[in-house]
Amino acid sequence: MSLPFTGEMMECVVCGAKEKSNPERSSDWRMVDVGGERFYVCPKELPPDGSSAKKFEKAYHDLLTVILQKKAAR
Repeated sequence: MSLPFTGEMMECVVCGAKEKSNPERSSDWRMVDVGGERFYVCPKELPPDGSSAKKFEKAYHDLLTVILQKKAAR
């Protein structure tokens, strides 16, 4: 598997937003690996760096719920 954020098309697993990654700049997208499968998340769906642990906990809980639902539907 290639490294993330090296020019690939990313699609947000939560909202469906798409953007091509650019290794020359930060886009604040995140990538989560679940069981060897990559899931990209746009900055709209996660709190910005420096947010409270509580905000991150809720956002990642919601994100993992979406990912697990999508994996179960396959």
